[in-house]
Amino acid sequence: MRLTLRTLLAWLDGLLSAEDQQVLADKVAASPVAPTLVRRIQDVVENAALAAPRIDARGLADDTNSVAEYLDNCLPADRLEAFERICIESDVHLAEVASCHGVLAEMSREAEAAAPIDATTCKRLLAAVRDHVASRPSEAVTSVADGPPTSAEPTAGHARPRSKPTGPARRAPLEAWISAAVAIVLLVGLVTVFVRSLTTGSQPRRVAVNAPESGQPARVDAPAPAGVAPDRAPPRPAEPAAPPADADGAQPVPTPVHVPTPVQPPTAAVTVLPPAAPPAAPGAGVATPPAMSAATTTTRPAAPAPGAAPPEPAAPAAPQDAAGRPTVPQGDALAIAARPAVVEPPRRPAPDDPAAAAPAVPAALVSGPGLLLHRPPAADANPVHGSSGWAALPRASSLAAREELIAPPASRPELDVAGVMIRLEPDSRATLTRDADGTPRLELVFGRATVRAAAADARLGLTAAGLSGIVTDGLRTPVGVEVLLERPPGAEAGDARVRAAIITTTAGIRWRQTRADGGAPDAALIGIAADGLLEAGRRLAWDSQEPDAAAVRPGRDLDWIATPARIDRVDAAAAAAMQARLAGGRPLETTLRAVAADPRDREENRALAAATLALVGEYDELAKLLCAETAAAGLRSGRWRALEQATVPLALARGVNAAERLAQAFEAHAPAGRGREVFALARGVTDAELAAGADARLVDGLDAPELVVRRYAWRNLNAIVPQADPIRSRFDPDWSEQLRGDAVGWWRKQVEAGRIRRPGAANP
Repeated sequence: MRLTLRTLLAWLDGLLSAEDQQVLADKVAASPVAPTLVRRIQDVVENAALAAPRIDARGLADDTNSVAEYLDNCLPADRLEAFERICIESDVHLAEVASCHGVLAEMSREAEAAAPIDATTCKRLLAAVRDHVASRPSEAVTSVADGPPTSAEPTAGHARPRSKPTGPARRAPLEAWISAAVAIVLLVGLVTVFVRSLTTGSQPRRVAVNAPESGQPARVDAPAPAGVAPDRAPPRPAEPAAPPADADGAQPVPTPVHVPTPVQPPTAAVTVLPPAAPPAAPGAGVATPPAMSAATTTTRPAAPAPGAAPPEPAAPAAPQDAAGRPTVPQGDALAIAARPAVVEPPRRPAPDDPAAAAPAVPAALVSGPGLLLHRPPAADANPVHGSSGWAALPRASSLAAREELIAPPASRPELDVAGVMIRLEPDSRATLTRDADGTPRLELVFGRATVRAAAADARLGLTAAGLSGIVTDGLRTPVGVEVLLERPPGAEAGDARVRAAIITTTAGIRWRQTRADGGAPDAALIGIAADGLLEAGRRLAWDSQEPDAAAVRPGRDLDWIATPARIDRVDAAAAAAMQARLAGGRPLETTLRAVAADPRDREENRALAAATLALVGEYDELAKLLCAETAAAGLRSGRWRALEQATVPLALARGVNAAERLAQAFEAHAPAGRGREVFALARGVTDAELAAGADARLVDGLDAPELVVRRYAWRNLNAIVPQADPIRSRFDPDWSEQLRGDAVGWWRKQVEAGRIRRPGAANP
């Protein structure tokens, strides 16, 4: 059974079988997050000053229907993880769900509270409602003529006389009487449950947490489930030997949590023992620096206070299905990170160990939509004339010890590497290797990737530009990695600013700095600890403008990590068609060139082929499509803009070599004599160039005979002057000269007035 918010609530309210109660107790004790969440649930439920969502609110977690569907286990799977994430991050929503779950748990133990009423009682309730309504006719019926109160009339908190109805009094329909009766029945049932819970026992549930200094368990009180005798407590467990310390000298110690043990009928009594707490070792633990603090850091427990334990109460009877199994579901709920009581890190071999010289080949299963390209080292050792060595990787393939990978546009491939799921976002490039100790390592060159593991002790090395380290804990929840290349318009080719980040979502991770090969770093980055915890919802950021430092900042734009945007249907179909064409080991670049150059093929297929070739460093087909003079030979304006934006800025930012190959492609395929001009338009213009006359050249380009020049001039002007104007909607670079005339004249007036400047730029 997974440790999720729903199973945790069922465990707290005693709805599980004795076996599942023990399983959940072990997982809670071994988790660095669950004890903190247990205390939060107890605090928010008891906090009377905490607000509650409005009954007519909207939104995933605010809508009462969503809460009801979640508690009834019928919330759709695609909304379940997002719903639990909101509850874990918000005290208001956590209190709402926990309180409702507790009330329903109490009612499940009191069958008579929810039993249907007989006909006689129903008639009595209906008669009482009629008498109550008849005694206050002025409040039961309101004339439409009353209308809303004016400014001179009293409003909230002040009663005002209502006008009497002009016609005969309206009688409430039968449905209204039935609704009122049902409401009264439910109210009576809730009052009965509440009174019984007060009379049967009010001993608070006690959860043992670690005291920060004395080492003795501190007690956190919360209301006990109904039926727990106030003079009973679980017995003290035996103390096992202390677990071995990990490679860093820190001894992993679980946080003990005493299992709630509500009473069950004597026929099903089962002993439930909480996990034992080993004694704390002196000096155990890693100091958390201010830059990377841990939101889930726990302290060391000690043995319970001495004393004889009273007899243990029986375990509760769990709701069961026809087969006798507990009905609390597991589903696809958001799992709470839980690690075993003792985590042994992978063995780091000695320098002379043969395994260090020849790391094992990581078996990786390839799945996910679209294509995945790879270039094994053999392609560099045995180059083929006219080929860069890239090839499409079939599904369910195994990767070599070192692989270069590319996720083309409209593709989101996934790899299973030593139990770690790696998902590459479209237009991303990465390298997959292994460290000397066998730990898999993902080096992200550019783009985005998401990593996640099912095992609590999973480890993964990550290299993202200037960030290099190992995630040793916390991969049970998605972790994002991104490397963004940003080149200002008009800057020299290859003069790009690189930003990299490691991003957490609903749980933190433990991050240890290393070299790119997994060894100890020569010099740790300034601003963060060499080994520390990155809290949930934070990002470890690196900037090429400060290459020796890093910083921890609030997380932002996290949707792409847990719930990535759906790939456009047309683009997804193009990727699937390309995958079918490359089946059977067909040469990648030959096939892509043929598709991109075929005017009879669909334009989305041609654009995808050209964009994929650009990712592997081939720009000829891209330049042909961008410089085509007719829609039949090239692309329509919308597809042209999408292809240009996805390929040209990245090529200019990747480096001098890529930018030079792009310039050569434009010279070879642009209209005669305009190759360098087209490349300059693709590069963009600086503020200084605008002031020196580039604004007039851009406006002249709007009326150029070449289509590619008009498109690039229009793209630059729209990026420089983003303000909307009615005249601008009357221009399209694909229109004829007569239709473009008025808009070109308007832009020439902007040049004369010196208004073609970026916002905030100095105007000479």
